[in-house]
Amino acid sequence: MTATLLLTAALWLPAGSTISASTPTTFSAQATALKGNVLNLPPLVSIDCKDSAAQSSTICLAATQSFSGATEINDEASVLCYPAPPGQTANCAVTAPDATSGLLALNVLHASVVSRGDTSRAEAYVAQFQLNLPGATISATALRTTAEAKCTNGVPSVKGGESTTVTINDTTLGVSQTIQVAPGTQSDTIQLPGGLGYIVLNEGASSGRPGSEITVSALHVVVPTLGIDVFVAQAHADIACATSGCPGKNAFVTSGGYIDWNGDKAHFAVAGRNLTAWGHVLYGPTKLHVKDPMSNVYDTRAGLLTDPDYSRFHAPPAPTPDTFQGAAILTFNDGTATGHVLVIDMGEPGRSDFFEIQATGASAWGTFAGGNVQMHGKC
Repeated sequence: MTATLLLTAALWLPAGSTISASTPTTFSAQATALKGNVLNLPPLVSIDCKDSAAQSSTICLAATQSFSGATEINDEASVLCYPAPPGQTANCAVTAPDATSGLLALNVLHASVVSRGDTSRAEAYVAQFQLNLPGATISATALRTTAEAKCTNGVPSVKGGESTTVTINDTTLGVSQTIQVAPGTQSDTIQLPGGLGYIVLNEGASSGRPGSEITVSALHVVVPTLGIDVFVAQAHADIACATSGCPGKNAFVTSGGYIDWNGDKAHFAVAGRNLTAWGHVLYGPTKLHVKDPMSNVYDTRAGLLTDPDYSRFHAPPAPTPDTFQGAAILTFNDGTATGHVLVIDMGEPGRSDFFEIQATGASAWGTFAGGNVQMHGKC
């Protein structure tokens, strides 16, 4: 692939005042795009899997480290696809043999954790997922989950789980069933055709409750007779509150989602750290996968407009009232990939957020059709 990507993340958020605390706020967090056991097999596939517990599973794709009791966390993991398409291994930034023999197929996998100040956040995203079972297939597009633990006046609360849609196709009877659950809501246990097993959507989700920890899985699949127990897009966050505290100057951006471009879904995932070579950028349509982009963040629209690269983008004008939460222009040039990426956070639920990529072989922009941009580092 000769595509060139330059990812410039303009990441700057206000430092806020630093307040001392006798016991600082501490965090635990972890995120995984996919992990689990299949066919009762021992560990076979581990790609960008940093979680020691997940490494004991049959397969682990894009998993951050598991942090506990930390005063600051930032970690990310990404995989473009599994398995590599036949005859197209050069287009998959990370390739592996199909050790699961056609059982699984996935594209654009992303996991990130950012914890600081008064909030611990984790997110995971899988653009395309398919599990092929005897007599049935389970498929989904844009599986995304989030987990957040936050301290407010020393009191912890948690929330997590995004809108999730999964389709079950009974290949024996030729019928299909599509299940959708709302953000912050867990589905009932859904039985698979022929008594194969069951699935749960948004397992562990909550729209908000008192507590210090939460673990959410966008999709949990269990097929006992085949030794299958798989979690797709799982995020965990917890927090131990100090009496007071505020994050430092570092700012981060994380995002996973898709825009509609020329009638197709253009999936992407981004993670970046202010003024630091950290994170990743994935763009599914052209198989771009960039590690450690340099990033900068803006917390005001006025600041964003002063960036010399802003004029190259097609960002929409500010609405009235303006819900701007932050923006990032990322830049990447490692000799093989050059381009620019802009992400703008326009607040929840994310449908007004904006993504644009301008790179050799990759040019697309638009507001989100699915997913979200999250800025991290504010007090």
